[in-house]
Amino acid sequence: MALVHPPINPKNITPRAEGTVYEALRNQLDDDYEIIYSQDFSYRNHNNHRRFGEADFVVWHPHQGLLVLEVKGGVRLRSSPMAPGGRSVMTTGRGIRSEIHSRRLSRRCMRSKMS
Repeated sequence: MALVHPPINPKNITPRAEGTVYEALRNQLDDDYEIIYSQDFSYRNHNNHRRFGEADFVVWHPHQGLLVLEVKGGVRLRSSPMAPGGRSVMTTGRGIRSEIHSRRLSRRCMRSKMS
């Protein structure tokens, strides 16, 4: 079982999709993995202004490396994260549509300072 920080009950996590992933990562990865849930980070944009973000999961393995996960619990409407620009459009259970820039988000997180 993977070590997860912070050690919380996944049933208490909202949004529910993040709780589901928390439980799956904790229970299905072996104890060589270390996972940080809801990690804040900061970065500087193209105008050198400091911006802040949050990575849903940072997964570390001493031999496999680092993986940053952004969990989305909506229904994808079109495109895919592998499409040009890494854009996807999804809708939530409440009908709210949003555009997701997964590649941009991943780059910002990986170039950031974790706090």
